[in-house]
Amino acid sequence: LSPVGNKHDWKYANKSLVTLLDVVSAREQFERDVPYRNSTLTHLLQDALEGDCKVMMMVCVDSNPISSQESASALRFASKMKRVDIGKATKHSIPR
Repeated sequence: LSPVGNKHDWKYANKSLVTLLDVVSAREQFERDVPYRNSTLTHLLQDALEGDCKVMMMVCVDSNPISSQESASALRFASKMKRVDIGKATKHSIPR
């Protein structure tokens, strides 16, 4: 992420994304302990990242050459996330 605004804000945002990657990697490898509580982001997304849910991630990049390093980093992160395959999502219906 680009260091816009408060230095601590982008530092914590980057930490949350790294933790998200750790959680997804742990889920992919079917590890017993998944570090959901290591960041607020992963703690809030715990229900969406467990079980047979499907998660979609969008990554925004900038074509400005000044932002090329941040864009390349975002694309590398998206590439890592794209390779993750935890299982097949199933459709759940709510009884009426």
